[in-house]
Amino acid sequence: CYSSGIFTVIAGQTKERFLVHEAVLAQSPVFHAMTTLPVKEKEERTIQLPVDEASHIRCMIAWLYTKNFYTQSECDLRAKFIKSINERQERLSSSSHNPPTVKHGSSLEAGCDTVSPALDIQEHEDNLHSGTDPLTDAERAVAVDLAQIYVLSDKYLLPRFGDCALAKLGNLVYRPKYPVRFLHLVAVLNTYIPESDASFRCFVQESLKSAARCATGDKDKIVSSIIENGFMRGSGVLAEEILSAFAHEDPSFDSF
Repeated sequence: CYSSGIFTVIAGQTKERFLVHEAVLAQSPVFHAMTTLPVKEKEERTIQLPVDEASHIRCMIAWLYTKNFYTQSECDLRAKFIKSINERQERLSSSSHNPPTVKHGSSLEAGCDTVSPALDIQEHEDNLHSGTDPLTDAERAVAVDLAQIYVLSDKYLLPRFGDCALAKLGNLVYRPKYPVRFLHLVAVLNTYIPESDASFRCFVQESLKSAARCATGDKDKIVSSIIENGFMRGSGVLAEEILSAFAHEDPSFDSF
């Protein structure tokens, strides 16, 4: 693909420029049409995307080349976790005179290429959050970015790019023991992604199955929290299905 011609992609109100190989752009049927049909984009070898966020287009181009991407909000969240972990380890080390250690198998040991930034050390996150905590501002920023990127993937007909965004969302804050925090995530996503979207509903369905299995003793508390906080208000049928899943011992997901 690196022997193909170069197109300039100009994105967002900032008019950020990206040089992208034609063969790489061709993975999207939308861009393939722009680069092959007798249209203005092909003649000028320039693709203007003024409506799309430049940072999201950067992520899309990264995915087109590498099949992975990281948003700036993900990197910021990872940096906050690493800083918090290091500070905690320093306190433990100074009090016990033991050198800080990284938990075997954690993403800090494995590197950031295969694990979501929010999954650094399970034990540390368990200490940070209780089961009913809402999303932090940093987590919410990541959720919004990934939701908008998922919508972008649909716009440019890149379903695997969208699947990558959903996978990151699934790893963002979800823990089976923290279903309420997961529902806060769903509420944020539902602001950007239509509940009729098949992939989104499948994502919610699979996550609900795990959460409902792990929440057997706390379902009344979870349902009460959902209703009291009102954070699913306006989410329509999807909210009713979520409430139903936690209101019964053996939830049925046939309605998804």
